[in-house]
Amino acid sequence: MNSTSKAKFFHPYQNYPKLESPNCFLATLSCFISNNHKVNDLDLAHLEHEFHLFNNDNFDISGIHSNMSIQPGWDMSSTESVLSHRVIKNIRSRYGFKVSRLKITNFQDLDKFLLSKDYHLMSVIDPFFIEESPYFNKDHAFSVCIINGKDSNNCTYSFIERKHQQSNISFEGFKNNFNYFLESNGYLDIYVVDRENTDFHIDHISLSDDLSRIISNLKSSSSRLGLNAIQNFTAQYKHLLKNDTPFLVPWTERCFGERHANALFFRALLNEQHYLANYFIEDVEKIIKCYEELADLWRAFEMFHYFSVSQNSVKTLYRNIPILEEICTKESLVAKKMDDFQQQLENLTTNK
Repeated sequence: MNSTSKAKFFHPYQNYPKLESPNCFLATLSCFISNNHKVNDLDLAHLEHEFHLFNNDNFDISGIHSNMSIQPGWDMSSTESVLSHRVIKNIRSRYGFKVSRLKITNFQDLDKFLLSKDYHLMSVIDPFFIEESPYFNKDHAFSVCIINGKDSNNCTYSFIERKHQQSNISFEGFKNNFNYFLESNGYLDIYVVDRENTDFHIDHISLSDDLSRIISNLKSSSSRLGLNAIQNFTAQYKHLLKNDTPFLVPWTERCFGERHANALFFRALLNEQHYLANYFIEDVEKIIKCYEELADLWRAFEMFHYFSVSQNSVKTLYRNIPILEEICTKESLVAKKMDDFQQQLENLTTNK
C-alpha cells in the first residue's frame, strides 16, 4: 500500500481486468489475485463450452436491443449462481483461492470494513453513479469492481472496473451506489478472497468428465442448446434483419471470451505437462488452434456488429451473415475434435 498521508490510500495496478475474459467477474477476480498474490493466470480453472439461446421464439426489438440473446452456460444473474459455478470451485481447488461474499447492510459498516482492508477489495458498482462514466445518470447496470483507494482530501474513492479501468467516484456517488443496491437487493455485495493450502496436481484434472459434459451440451437435441442453438441463432439473426432496424445482441462478447479461455486452458495443460494432454499432444494442439480461430470469429462478429449498429446501417449488418455461417462450421469442427479426443481417451482407458 502507498499512503502519502492518513487521509489517502492507494493500491496501484499495472494491469487491469482483461476484456478477453469470459465475463467481468472472472476478469476482475483474476486481476485482483494477480496483483495481490502474484499468480499470473487462472487458465486451468476454465473449460466451458455450453450454449443457451434465450427468447429464440421472440423476434421483437426493444429499443436498440434484440430480445434474443445467446449466452454461455455460466449464469451471471446472481452472486449465488456466480460463486457456485465450477470455475470458482476450480479456482479454489486448483489454485487455493476461496471466494466468499459478505452482505453489507449499513454504510458505516461498509466504511469500517474498507478501512480494515486498507480500502482494497472487490465489490459491485453501478456506472449510473460514476461521474466519469458515459452511463452516468442514464442507465442502471451491474458491474464487479476493485476498490483500490480512498482520498479524503479530494473526497473520492478509487476503483478499477473492466470497462472504465482506473477511475474515481465521489463520496456522494459512492454512498448513492450503496443506497441503490441496498434498496434493490437489501444489501451491497463485498467479495472476500482468502488463500488456502491445496494439494492439487495437474493430473487431478479429469479431461474425460469435462469433455463428456461439453459434448453432451453440444449434441443436445434441444433447439436452445449446443450446436442447434448456434444454427438457430444464425437463422434468427437473418430474420431480425428483415425488421430493417439496427439492433444489438446481448452478451455475444462472452462467446468470444469462452473460446479464448478454452484455448488457454488446453495450452496450460501442455505447459504443465498433463499426462493425457502430452500423450495426445497433436490432438490437443489441433483443438487449441480451432478454439483460437473460433475466438477470432466471435470477436470479429461482435466488433463488426457493434460497428454496424453505430453506423445505423442494417445493410451493413447483412455482412455479418457469412461470419456467423463460418462460426457454425467452426463450432461443428470443434465439437467433432472434442468428440474424437474423448473417444481416444476412452480407448486408452479400455486398452490399459
